[in-house]
Amino acid sequence: MRTLFLEWLAVGGAVSCLIVLFAALTPLLRRYYQARLRKLVWLVLAVRLLLPWSLPLPQTQQPVVTVTVPAAAAQPVALPEPRIQADPAPVSALTKAAQPQPAGRSLPAPLDVAAALWLVGALLFALTPLARYGLWRRGLRRWDRPLSPAAQAHYRAACGRVGLAKPPQAWENDMVETPMLVGLARPVLLVPARLAADEALEAMLLHELVHAQRHDVGYKLVFLAARAVHWYNPLVWLLLRRAGQDVEFACDEAVLALPQAPDAKTYGGALLTAVPPKHPAALAAQFAGGKQALKRRFAAIFDKRPKRAGRPVLAAATLLAVVCASLAACEVAAQPVKEAVSEAAQSAPAAPQAAPLPAAVTSTADVPRSYRLFPSGAASGLGENGAVLNDQLAMPELSGVSWSVNGGGCWLPEQDVALLGGVAENGALVLLRSTDHGATWQRKEVPGDFGVPFAIDVVGEDRCVLLTYEDGQHAARVYQCALDEDGFPVVQGARNYALPIPPTATVGRGLFLNQNIGFVSYAPAGGLSTKPYILVTTDGGVHWRREDFAGGLKGSPFTQYRACCIFWNGKQVEVRCFTNEDKIFETMSLISEDCGQTWTWRRRSRNGQTGIHWVEDEEFQKQQEAVQAETELDAYLRENGEPRTPQEAARLQELQDKYDAASREWDAWTAQRPGAPSSGTNRNA
Repeated sequence: MRTLFLEWLAVGGAVSCLIVLFAALTPLLRRYYQARLRKLVWLVLAVRLLLPWSLPLPQTQQPVVTVTVPAAAAQPVALPEPRIQADPAPVSALTKAAQPQPAGRSLPAPLDVAAALWLVGALLFALTPLARYGLWRRGLRRWDRPLSPAAQAHYRAACGRVGLAKPPQAWENDMVETPMLVGLARPVLLVPARLAADEALEAMLLHELVHAQRHDVGYKLVFLAARAVHWYNPLVWLLLRRAGQDVEFACDEAVLALPQAPDAKTYGGALLTAVPPKHPAALAAQFAGGKQALKRRFAAIFDKRPKRAGRPVLAAATLLAVVCASLAACEVAAQPVKEAVSEAAQSAPAAPQAAPLPAAVTSTADVPRSYRLFPSGAASGLGENGAVLNDQLAMPELSGVSWSVNGGGCWLPEQDVALLGGVAENGALVLLRSTDHGATWQRKEVPGDFGVPFAIDVVGEDRCVLLTYEDGQHAARVYQCALDEDGFPVVQGARNYALPIPPTATVGRGLFLNQNIGFVSYAPAGGLSTKPYILVTTDGGVHWRREDFAGGLKGSPFTQYRACCIFWNGKQVEVRCFTNEDKIFETMSLISEDCGQTWTWRRRSRNGQTGIHWVEDEEFQKQQEAVQAETELDAYLRENGEPRTPQEAARLQELQDKYDAASREWDAWTAQRPGAPSSGTNRNA
């Protein structure tokens, strides 16, 4: 909601400048241009006020967003060691789903309060006019009655002049002072009973029928919606008032331009005859208006100067409304990120610029191969050629602890060291450590207010990095921790930094290769995007930038992505992505062999016998051919069973041969992959 409020606020500010400009030019436009031009320009501005989104403008490079912590938080604080529970008592099974931390520990941010007030006001200004209209129309409906013969004659004549294919239903009503068109989906024309026999009634009805022909009630609804969204902006109220006047001017022009239209004197006399309504309805178009508006309408009616349609002016106004407001929305789109940064940087000195990635990675000997550890005990890592390596550790039984389904720890196979983190009901951080494949576990609890851990990475002999969710999965924080003599992270007093992730986005997975280089994936509010969302840091989390993947995605057959899992096998970083081809299985990998300096994409494939691995496009095609042939063969067997005639036997053999040939070609491809397991895909029908 906060992001939407900021976007609408920026659009409202930009459009307000155009409202002031157009209002200042209105006297000039009245002199030389038709009123319909002004009506359409106001409509363009109102529609733009309702659209908070910006145009996709070209960008040469992704901006570097920096996050700096306060100086006080950057200094480690010496605190007593947390108590070690060497022999935890067995309790019930692990809670597998991560629960968001309780809210309300601090006052809401001023921006959140402003957004909440805006939403309340928007609902009031949207619902109140509609409710008042509904009650007004309900009370008025019981006075509706068919038109008298005199009024019916005037109505038929007016319909003939306007040329409406389906004129609205008309009723006489003693409770209305002037003819009016009410309703949106099924508009109704109400005629005052006192004017039924008046000669001026036909001119009034022409006016209302032109309103119906131009759908002016719906036009007014757009302005009511714009006022509801921008109720706090006085210039939007000015827009609403000026637009209401110009819609009447445009209707007067259209009536006087009709074939066999009344002359200006007759039409002006009809205006004088009508009585302005005391309380104009929201979804209604009335013939009469206020005194000041009536004076302007008289001046316009008797103004005989030729007027232009003004299409170039309308086009220019539309272009200004779209471009100016889009630029403003583009600026505010990054505001949630900047705001998250500024909260951490308020008391910090000016930080240096983010260091670039190293020119070359000469050695990764200090970067151990690691698996992501889940609370179930499953450990998953990256093998050669994209194959998934899995192991299972024995886990203790715990209760009252929240764990992240996205991981929460790591397992180092060479050292057989496992670390896992969760959060207790009181907010304390729960840390588990094992050095014997899960046969025994040590436990520590760190008092405090922590988010649910979704990654712990050991990045040296005495260092580790802890990543936690801060608001469900809509914010994250990184802790740079030392390891105590027992091998547990020292979290209290550790340097920690907020990640610049928009509040509407969902944080995915995280990975740190060493103390400096780390990656975190997240998904935008809509899920898929034109590029994967990955944040990269090269200074331990002080500064972050969003990876562009411009070269890494070159030639990709996909158009949309959502980054998720991040793995490291000692040689390669892999970012797995869901795509528009498959939103359930990760069908693409982005791979870097130089710690994130450059990336290449590879298609990923999953098969019950060969497992999950990277594939070339030709291999993927052959795999799909084999799968399709197998599907056709299975479908034939399910439908027909064993062959009973020579024709059925021949058809079955044809399908079997097709499958065997496709399987052999696929097997030949998979056998070429380094370290590929024997697939043995042939089958007997």
